[in-house]
Amino acid sequence: MKVFSESTEKEPETAHLYAGIFNVTLNHTTRLVFVPDLSPVAPPWRSGILPENYDDIATVREARLAAALKGFYVVTPNAEHAGTEEPLPDFPDPDGMVISPPGTVFYVAHAEFDRYQSELAVLEDLPGFVSGQVSELRDHQVITFIERRILDSAWLKPYDAHILGRPTSL
Repeated sequence: MKVFSESTEKEPETAHLYAGIFNVTLNHTTRLVFVPDLSPVAPPWRSGILPENYDDIATVREARLAAALKGFYVVTPNAEHAGTEEPLPDFPDPDGMVISPPGTVFYVAHAEFDRYQSELAVLEDLPGFVSGQVSELRDHQVITFIERRILDSAWLKPYDAHILGRPTSL
């Protein structure tokens, strides 16, 4: 498992736009993204408010929406939808590529998201934390959430289930 802040992957002049967005990668292939509040713009999910070229993203709202739309498993707070999930629509990225099948959004309460975000910041900062095993990190609520809400869900893609050693129909 690897945790990193999206802002560390961006150019210094735009990194602040991605503050609070965390990526979690499981077994080098399965990517989850934790995105702060998107409720002013989604749902409904739409890409029309984004610039044609993602290099032209200029606002926090655009950065968050772009991170979510590129995600396979997206976790975001939303008071109205907390505890529910929904698939993202098929949207082409600026290069015309469509993620297929599209990602899934897992809505959580704001307090729950704040707790997960704090724990992800700690996990990211652990010295040498590059390949920790989920089973060794269960004392973190975000790990329990990932296992129970995402990995045990019907939304887990068959390929990811196979790679992660979960029950699969592959």
